[in-house]
Amino acid sequence: MTRTHAASPLAALLILLPALSGCATLQEIRALGQVDFQLEGISGARLAGVDLAGVHSWQDLTLTQVARIVGAVERNELPLEMELQLRAENPASNDVDARLTRMEWALFIEDREAFDGLVEEEYLLEPGVPQRVPVLMSLDLVNFVEGSAQDLVRLALALAGQPVEPMAITLQARPTINTPLGAMRYREPISITLSEGNSLP
Repeated sequence: MTRTHAASPLAALLILLPALSGCATLQEIRALGQVDFQLEGISGARLAGVDLAGVHSWQDLTLTQVARIVGAVERNELPLEMELQLRAENPASNDVDARLTRMEWALFIEDREAFDGLVEEEYLLEPGVPQRVPVLMSLDLVNFVEGSAQDLVRLALALAGQPVEPMAITLQARPTINTPLGAMRYREPISITLSEGNSLP
């Protein structure tokens, strides 16, 4: 798994606010640009209501589970639900908190957008204290890609973090924090990539 650190998201703001140099507000804004985000894991994956925990291949499914998935495909629907665990850490070297108030996100599979959504819960990112940010996802796989029930199960397992099929999966997130100057949004999204052929921890 590879990850990228947040680039300086508010460079233009820093240029426009030289009078704030050295104050707590500017320090908080700079701290935002140093927050490290990484993909920590995926939990709660369910495909057409079938719990994928412990499932590594089509052969691991029971007859009842296979019937449920095949029936869903025949109805032209195959909902996948899961929770992605995003880990955010404000480095211990910072001396101010960062306060995440909103995060737009999109998940890309082989450069094609599959999920998108919004996290609106507020998270206080204290220096040196990792914070888990859950991202709930829902996708109808039938609308995303064509294939047999077995093909769609392999895709679902790959999305759920199982190393069943080499696939490039990337999360793009655009956080917003609250400061005394108001809400500040990253200018460019952060990209967090699950490399091809690798599984989540």
